[in-house]
Amino acid sequence: MNYNKLVFHESAWPGSPGRTVMIDFDLNEIIVDSMAEGVKWGHIGPRERSTIEAKLNTGRPDEWGARYIGPAMDGSCWNLRLLMGSAIVKESSGSSGYPPQDQWRAFRSLVAFCFAVTRRYGEYRPPKAV
Repeated sequence: MNYNKLVFHESAWPGSPGRTVMIDFDLNEIIVDSMAEGVKWGHIGPRERSTIEAKLNTGRPDEWGARYIGPAMDGSCWNLRLLMGSAIVKESSGSSGYPPQDQWRAFRSLVAFCFAVTRRYGEYRPPKAV
């Protein structure tokens, strides 16, 4: 893995607050921020890290293209940044367009997993600067 932090943001339409998932592999933490549930923090233990890495290996976000644009004009918008420290090593985004279906499905499973971990084990904390 050539990055130590992943930041994913999605919204239903441009300008909506949406939701954000941040995974920091150095600090072993997940932070999720959603309008419905607020900001929650969760610790990444060995089991969670194993699951996260498996989903990343299947999703391969480090191989995605820079931009995905779909034919619909009112779909979802998303942005993914892979960072090493504060430097962006890879950035991908889309507007109603997505990476290959099997990779996108695996990555969406990762996002759902992060929300589940923070819902079950997380605590509320103020967001950290990314």
